[in-house]
Amino acid sequence: MPVYSFDPQSDIGFVYWVTGLPGAGKSTFARALNDSLKQAGVPSLLIDSDQFRNALGNAFGFDRESRRELGAAYGRLSDLFSRQGLDIVCATTSLFEDVRRWNREHLAHYQEIYIQTPSDLIVRRHPRGLYARALEKRVRNVPGVDQYIEEPREPDVVIDNTDDVTPDDLNAYAARIVMERFAHSRTEQKGTAL
Repeated sequence: MPVYSFDPQSDIGFVYWVTGLPGAGKSTFARALNDSLKQAGVPSLLIDSDQFRNALGNAFGFDRESRRELGAAYGRLSDLFSRQGLDIVCATTSLFEDVRRWNREHLAHYQEIYIQTPSDLIVRRHPRGLYARALEKRVRNVPGVDQYIEEPREPDVVIDNTDDVTPDDLNAYAARIVMERFAHSRTEQKGTAL
């Protein structure tokens, strides 16, 4: 894999918006993508929604409006850090078209990655049993159960995360995205006057 040459004066980082339902595999894929970027020498930052919520002392709720506000906050943070030359990998449920539209309009190098996972698989493998409890009506505000979701209309990448997808497959997808990032950077450099 090529090593990235970074110019902090002119480089604006990429933002990889990894979205999907809770339990779809966003965090797993985001970690693989962030690791691939770091291995290639790209300065990057992982924003994982669960860890971010915890760092903020769970200041945001799980109702639809709180989720929208949190998604918008992720977008603004991604803008802030990418303007400092970091590639941002943001793993977030935030399934709102207005948030994704803002990202496309304001983030210079925005890539939307939709982790699409069959609902029966999510129910089976969610680590905290969230969907099973939601289907039994023991918990509320679960996207895809009692909260309407707006699936991405035109994601840049769709990963069908089924039982057949292995961790090695996710790592290969991540490496391919990093290689495309290098191809994009080289194309931009060719068009730049020295």
